[in-house]
Amino acid sequence: MRLLPVSFRSRRRVTSQIKDVIIIALATGIAGLIFFRPHYRHEKRIIQSQDPNLEHRRQDGDGTNTQKIFTLRPDQTFFHTYPDNNRYISGDTWRPPQSFGPQVVKYDDNKDGQFGKINLQQRLTADHTVNANKILLLLKTGSKTLWDRVPVHFFTTLTRFPNFALYSDAADSIAGYEVVDILANVSQSLLLESDQFSVYRSYRQLRSKHNYLRTSDVDDIPGGWELDKFKNIRMFYHAYKEAPDMEWYVMIDDDTIILADNLSKYLRTLDPRKEYYLGSAVAGLKHIFAHGGSGIVLSQGAMKKAFGSPSSEDWVEQYTLKAENECCGDYMVAMYLKETADISLDFSASGGRFQGEPIWAVPCSANNWCQEIITLHHQGPADFELLWEYERVRKSSGNKGPILYRDIYNDFAKPYLSKDPQKNWDNGAKDVEYSWAIEYDKAQSEGSKQLPLPQDASSEPYASFDLCKRECEAKTDCIMYRYDPYSRYCGLSSSTIALGRPVIKYDDDGYHDRCRGLEINCPPRDTKQDSHQMISGWYLDRAIAMRKAIPCDKLHKTPDADGQVNGVRDQVEGWYIRAKSRYPDSFPDPLKHL
Repeated sequence: MRLLPVSFRSRRRVTSQIKDVIIIALATGIAGLIFFRPHYRHEKRIIQSQDPNLEHRRQDGDGTNTQKIFTLRPDQTFFHTYPDNNRYISGDTWRPPQSFGPQVVKYDDNKDGQFGKINLQQRLTADHTVNANKILLLLKTGSKTLWDRVPVHFFTTLTRFPNFALYSDAADSIAGYEVVDILANVSQSLLLESDQFSVYRSYRQLRSKHNYLRTSDVDDIPGGWELDKFKNIRMFYHAYKEAPDMEWYVMIDDDTIILADNLSKYLRTLDPRKEYYLGSAVAGLKHIFAHGGSGIVLSQGAMKKAFGSPSSEDWVEQYTLKAENECCGDYMVAMYLKETADISLDFSASGGRFQGEPIWAVPCSANNWCQEIITLHHQGPADFELLWEYERVRKSSGNKGPILYRDIYNDFAKPYLSKDPQKNWDNGAKDVEYSWAIEYDKAQSEGSKQLPLPQDASSEPYASFDLCKRECEAKTDCIMYRYDPYSRYCGLSSSTIALGRPVIKYDDDGYHDRCRGLEINCPPRDTKQDSHQMISGWYLDRAIAMRKAIPCDKLHKTPDADGQVNGVRDQVEGWYIRAKSRYPDSFPDPLKHL
């Protein structure tokens, strides 16, 4: 198998400084600068101070009618204004003045004397994590997703790693870096004859006509996901042959976020000369494998044993052919490692660090509360920026420790959890599931002649929201629940909590197909009404009780560390929702005057 060239690169280490947006205003013939922030669009404003002993007050324009509203620590006073100071989704710039080195260069070409000295130079950041030069990052993408997903990596993920390789199913170039077609040298039987390579042949045909593969060009070509399973083994083989001296080889998907500092800290606790195969375990097939979207890590020792043999090239070709009859590329890695090198996934070393959920769905529980989190999956470009900035904000505020699951909960879930059930919201509760579809499928699989009807389930948890909520309430370890009347579904989560997100698209979970199979009267799919909105709820008192029992949580040692509900320093579950209600002037409605 011919080796393809691959580009590894070292970025210049530079610093960055982002300053407040400056709006130049002329009033009564006098030029001046006005520092503008989103929450200050009205006359009433919130005064901030670096003095921890000063209370922040709401103040009218003439300085009268002040009212104490909050006390802020110095490490909370960077560009976020209250009440966004302690949360991580905002329209404000996050970077504090001291985050990225020296002050920016002044622009002083001021011939007409109008502008004064303005800070306009903004530098791109490249701050490699510790021991980054010993890690090779393998970024897997595809023709369908390259231009939608990969660009954001260049100013987030790839600023942390000096060595990386980009792999796809079509040769390309992005930001001046080569994208390797890792399937270019597969066997002719696959390339020319396999139905699973029909999409690859379509890509080649488009490129041969000098067609730029825009997303709209390839969206209508089916089969892109099928190609993915042929890539993984070949990527690891190619990476080892091109860079055999690396200590760690880390493969991620193009929608996977990697917290570089957490990864580096974790890998420094392991010996790369040993045979490590790390990731989030998936069972159900012959070999337990590391989920690809959560990230796959192989040590130098494992790579040498699996891909350093004279027979490795032949093995790679054999297992590429085997992939045609298997489900997925991450499973093929486990099969290859076990059958050629007797290497299995290391459960104890991996732990729960590699996460296959997006930030809004990360399941936080007593089992992972004190553990660092390394990856997140199914993330969009805005999420990459969010987490990339988050790592830096924590550092700048003096928090040098790793990001733990408890931090994800405290900073991305806790402020927004409501004591009241939320309509049109999906919190992902699913440890225990009830639905008519589940009952129907169970009865059918057991060969029952009497299949359940939807109207027979009046007492089941999936029959109504109240019954679903009551089921959760009756289980002392149930922290959250969700009910979907459209698909007649009730989900509960035991000792696990997450925020969730608004429901954009509803799924009837096959409900109507089963109804038609029974020849019973079901409403058409498109008759979903407002009353069919999914509803999610949380038992916040149980979440707080869980936290108090976890040694690494601040409530374990100091039960009132989050303050009191509606108190001066209220940081209790749902504090942001309460702050919006208490201080409406701090949350201007952008649509108010439309």
